[in-house]
Amino acid sequence: MGEFISNVQQIIQQYYQEAEEKGKLKGYEEGIQEGIQRKAIEIAEKMIIKGYSDDQIQELTGLDIEKIKELRIKHKN
Repeated sequence: MGEFISNVQQIIQQYYQEAEEKGKLKGYEEGIQEGIQRKAIEIAEKMIIKGYSDDQIQELTGLDIEKIKELRIKHKN
């Protein structure tokens, strides 16, 4: 019985370690995507100031038109 409990404990510990590693990886990937999005917004804002069209900004940054329009409104205020 003691060996069974020990095996179950090892399995549970291994499961938690794998889950933690997956969680870290997912968080890392989400962080990278967030950074890419922030940089695209930063570039789009500079392009808005320089007078680029929405289509040009979309083509170069990958942002959707609605987000670009939102940024334009932000920069009018």
